[in-house]
Amino acid sequence: MYSTAAPNPVLAAFLVSLLFAETAGRAQTADRPRASNLHLGPVEIRGGIGGRVMYDDNVYLISEDQQLSEDFSKDDIIYSVIPAAGITYTNTRFNVVGDYRISFDRYSDNTEEDSEEQFLDFLADYESPRGLRLSLRDTFRDLAGPSESEVTRRADRTENTTDAEAIYQATYKSAFGANYRHYLIDFTDEEYTEYDEDVVGITGFRVVTPKKFLYLNANYGYLDIDDGSEGDYVEGNLGIRGQVTGKITGRAQVGYQDRSYDSTPEVERGGISDLVSLVDLQYRPQLPTAVIISALRSPYVSLVDVGNTYTLTRISLGVRHELPSNFDLLSSISQSWYEYDRGFPTLAADGSTITEDRTDSTQYVVLGIGYQPRRWLRLQLDYLFRANSSDMDWAEYDNNRVGLTVAYLW
Repeated sequence: MYSTAAPNPVLAAFLVSLLFAETAGRAQTADRPRASNLHLGPVEIRGGIGGRVMYDDNVYLISEDQQLSEDFSKDDIIYSVIPAAGITYTNTRFNVVGDYRISFDRYSDNTEEDSEEQFLDFLADYESPRGLRLSLRDTFRDLAGPSESEVTRRADRTENTTDAEAIYQATYKSAFGANYRHYLIDFTDEEYTEYDEDVVGITGFRVVTPKKFLYLNANYGYLDIDDGSEGDYVEGNLGIRGQVTGKITGRAQVGYQDRSYDSTPEVERGGISDLVSLVDLQYRPQLPTAVIISALRSPYVSLVDVGNTYTLTRISLGVRHELPSNFDLLSSISQSWYEYDRGFPTLAADGSTITEDRTDSTQYVVLGIGYQPRRWLRLQLDYLFRANSSDMDWAEYDNNRVGLTVAYLW
């Protein structure tokens, strides 16, 4: 399990990528319409452009007791233009997939929040006839919205995650692997904590079936934090991956992490030792239905409280069901808990700064319906509700969003 910043997996699956899901090579039933991608031998080129209008009733995720100045509006209507393009190359041994999307967002009232967000995903994998499997994945995000529960304000930042893995099947029943991950987060605003994280690991696999593996994994991670402190950890995991059952694929693991930090005269950080886990499964009970089951538990560096660490526990469930007449239904729910390792600074009634225990609980609900009457046209209406409860009154909020998207696909 890797301890990097944790985007909400349900939202990533059902909001960020839905607009061009039909162009991204996702599984579909044979009679469903899809975009007419351009094929040049083994190369597939796809793309599209979408227009979206969304109403947001709490742009800055403020609590009921907080007031904005007259220069800002709590709610707003956001208009977006979203071009996207992708390419896939596939042969018997080698596979490459790349997708890029940019969203030009314009606000009706809060025009100072006008922004562009970029999403780049790359995957390459190779399987040799002698049992060697290599994979490389990179995910880049250039974002402007809130980051996590503790950063409710809009925050311009870039995040990049690079994963590399090599697996060699030594015998019919055993395989060995090595993995590497690099993660970085970089904010435009210097008040937030930035850091780089490098993880190296080794894994031993027990082949249960040609498509299912039990494994034991050990990782070493190193963190370089911009406040001058450093950290490292060791971690062990036991898990299963591949085709877990006839209708469930993915991976599930549980482990233990022991983390420590090298404090500086300016920054004092405490260590943490705790259980960690990761679940990323897809269940297909029948052909037109896909269910995504996700869970996560891991410690993270606090982005706003220098020297603090929080443990994130998250469970998520998402469902996509294709209906007759080219309709599909989308739904998801997610629950997250943020437990801080030490007291969180806050203002007392007399204006002094004190520390109090902080635990946050965040809920997401997403509902949507899509309609694709033509191979090149998709319409989508969706609703998002999210709420955060916290020991810090200023961190509590409710948020409702309703959006309508029209996309041209090719």
